[in-house]
Amino acid sequence: YYNKGVALSALGRYEEAIECYDKILYRVKKDPVAYYNKGVALSALGRYEEAIECYDKAIEITPQYADAYYNKGTNLLTLGRKEEALDSFTTFLKYDSKNLDGLLGKANSLIQLNKMSEAKSLIDKVLSIYPNNEFVLKLKKMIE
Repeated sequence: YYNKGVALSALGRYEEAIECYDKILYRVKKDPVAYYNKGVALSALGRYEEAIECYDKAIEITPQYADAYYNKGTNLLTLGRKEEALDSFTTFLKYDSKNLDGLLGKANSLIQLNKMSEAKSLIDKVLSIYPNNEFVLKLKKMIE
């Protein structure tokens, strides 16, 4: 069911993929990967609250599941839950401190919370890691 769910998701058949992950979770209640993948499929369908619940379950089972924190943060931002998104990205970065997407997710959270000095400091840190990234350079100009 796991491989079938992954294949169905890759084909954009998210409802069917969710059914596969549910079959896994019916048998194995504590499968963080099944919860995570179900969250990805739910998110693709715009069912963000349900996706967040799945990411939370994956994190509950495996607290160091970095990708679950990242995806949870993106879903939270989509829902306008900025403080929670910031917390989620901050936790993600504890596990993958130089991940560009995670750093930008945290910066986006800070910008949306109007914490511009913190966002600028973070963008400076990102530029020290990724000095030639055009998107980050444009973001820095926007913040300034």
